[in-house]
Amino acid sequence: MKSGSSNAPGCDEIRHVLLSGGREVGGLQSFASNVGSGFDALGISSEIVGTPRAMLRRWKAMRDPTVLKIFSTWAIFLCPFARNAIAVAHGFPRVDAQGVVKFLAILASFKLAQRTARLVAVSGYVQRHLSALFDIRCVAAIHNPLPACWSGARPAKGTRNLITYIGRLHPVKRTDEFLPAVIDMLDANPQVEALIVGSGECKAELLRIANGHARVHFVESMSSQEVMNALARTKVFFSGCDTEAFGISLLEAAVSGCNIVTTGSGGFVEVLVPDINTTAFLLPPNFSREQCLAALEAALSAPEHRLSDEAFLPAAIARLYMVVAEPVSGRAS
Repeated sequence: MKSGSSNAPGCDEIRHVLLSGGREVGGLQSFASNVGSGFDALGISSEIVGTPRAMLRRWKAMRDPTVLKIFSTWAIFLCPFARNAIAVAHGFPRVDAQGVVKFLAILASFKLAQRTARLVAVSGYVQRHLSALFDIRCVAAIHNPLPACWSGARPAKGTRNLITYIGRLHPVKRTDEFLPAVIDMLDANPQVEALIVGSGECKAELLRIANGHARVHFVESMSSQEVMNALARTKVFFSGCDTEAFGISLLEAAVSGCNIVTTGSGGFVEVLVPDINTTAFLLPPNFSREQCLAALEAALSAPEHRLSDEAFLPAAIARLYMVVAEPVSGRAS
């Protein structure tokens, strides 16, 4: 990873970036990798650190204001020990989804970050909810970046005949509430197929609902290139989570030219506003099977629209983090 000059704000002061990572392939690790690639593109070296112990071993860097720290989840508790740290709120805590102990831990970490670092939310939706529900103030809302491999990607044009979901098969995603209407769509449109990519506790229920339908396909996981290829064949992408902090899979679908059906709440809705009722169709929180079917039908018949990826490329997102970073001009390292 190279160091060099750049026109990004603050680049003359920040010489290196430490990002907290995770053990999983996607999620937090993917976020850190994507943001890190944005700093690399700006000529600022970046490094992902996977554990609290490994982060604390970099004590000199932790105390160096010219090394920007971007902390998520567990690492947010290190904010009091770090100079020039940004903590990232990837959502707001939910007792029903996370349990009481994790709920309280997340809440405590955000309260701590608010006092000892600069707290950033991944969407205006998260920023407003943290403020209204928990009196936690974020200094900015910065959307998650696309993976670097999506930069300039233009999949080959072909027949779009898929209705697709990509993500965790978790109750909060409400995929089981969507699937009956999706099957109704398949029965009414013989050329259309459904693709559900992901794993989780709801898979058995989804398989039961699908009941062996020949045009409902389940895939455990896909590489980035396989996701790109699948989205190039997708006409309608759906997601039912009404508390989605942002929704990177929704972003990937939108920049791939898929029409969107989702609930009318969540972080990605703020991106979809110009396209509502043209290529993006929103559902009420307590949507019925009939309402879901009507939205899917509208999305299937709507023209294709590709969301511009310019604002979501890693370098663009890294520049926004540089704006939030603490000014360090004239300070000793």
